[in-house]
Amino acid sequence: MKAKPSDRPIETTVTGTGDLPISTRKPTCESIAEAQNAHLARLCAKKKNTLSCRCSGCDSDDKYPVIASANDAPLLNTAYNGSGGVLTSGFDSHWEVGKGQANNAPPNVPPSIGVTSWSPASIVPAGKKPSSWAVSPFGNADWISNSNVTGDDLYFRYTFNLSSSADPNTFAVKMNFFADNRVWEIYVNDVAQTSGLPQFGAGVGPLVQTLGFEAGNQVSITLNNSWKQCENQIVVHVKSPGGETGFLAQNAVAVKPDEDGCDCHCECSEFKFPALKPCISVSWGDSDCDCLETDDVEILCITVCNCYSNVSFGCFSIGQILVTDMAGNPVPTLPDGTPSVQVIPSGPICFGDIPPCKDKNHPGCVSRELVLYTRGAIGKTYKLLFNGICFKVCHQFQSEQCFTMDLCQD
Repeated sequence: MKAKPSDRPIETTVTGTGDLPISTRKPTCESIAEAQNAHLARLCAKKKNTLSCRCSGCDSDDKYPVIASANDAPLLNTAYNGSGGVLTSGFDSHWEVGKGQANNAPPNVPPSIGVTSWSPASIVPAGKKPSSWAVSPFGNADWISNSNVTGDDLYFRYTFNLSSSADPNTFAVKMNFFADNRVWEIYVNDVAQTSGLPQFGAGVGPLVQTLGFEAGNQVSITLNNSWKQCENQIVVHVKSPGGETGFLAQNAVAVKPDEDGCDCHCECSEFKFPALKPCISVSWGDSDCDCLETDDVEILCITVCNCYSNVSFGCFSIGQILVTDMAGNPVPTLPDGTPSVQVIPSGPICFGDIPPCKDKNHPGCVSRELVLYTRGAIGKTYKLLFNGICFKVCHQFQSEQCFTMDLCQD
């Protein structure tokens, strides 16, 4: 049946006052969502700052460092000062040392059995550091030991939280481990990571002098299994029959300081079941000098991206948004009982469908706006928690992710 002229939609489009065109044609839900998504994508692309994803959402985030990706490997370095250099005296910020069993102890004694007490590892001072010990190629790691720089059987332990943005099944870091005299075994959460590690160097057996402290004799390893959400431990068992005892952990690949693994720059790839996780980022500010202040109103952009070419995330929503301190406690309240830091809305926020990626560095992304309202807040680091992240990919999934944000004191 031929439509009457009066039944046909009017195709005229006029220019609006903003950057959204106004059509006299009756819009559909699909066209409204498409226009609004395009509008918010343009706005969010102008945001200059990105919140850190080094947050696990666990109550111990104020106690242990949080590692989000392989780019965070320098955080595992011994004697690392947290800003690209090394500590020259005192104690390591995170590595601990424990006395092990006798030198003739059997191999593969897990740290939970081999060590009864731990203490902060000491930075080896220049006067006690042999010239034969390897030097950090990137200048961001140095040698640690116990307070005496002696001991024939030592364990070195590093405890951290795995970021909520990381998948324990695929998380991996490449490390180099040096030791005087040798690395005997490496553990992740009490699970040995090597097969026949005593083969490294010039022979086998606990008393073999392998010169594991010289460049080229390090143990190079990719730690890619036995991880879990929240608290994780790396322990390196060092044997040294007499003389100085030292240990150096070094990231194996040079990483640029601005590569923090929190941006949604991704390779467009085909999704392989069962691992599945969207990329979520939070941005704000119209300039590099714009900071979140203790008395402030800021519009944040939450951007959800899909890095898979053959999967869409349907009915994507964030059920609850919370702000807490790093230990998970509520923020202080004002005299009228309202929080000094709050987000509006607190949830739920619906994103609709997150489309597949188009090609390299062009993920399918959808953004929504969030207001951060602060009044009389204390200037420190807070957690921004996203709870109840729900979406459908043939089945319904639920996830959570958190970010850290520093409020600049007014």
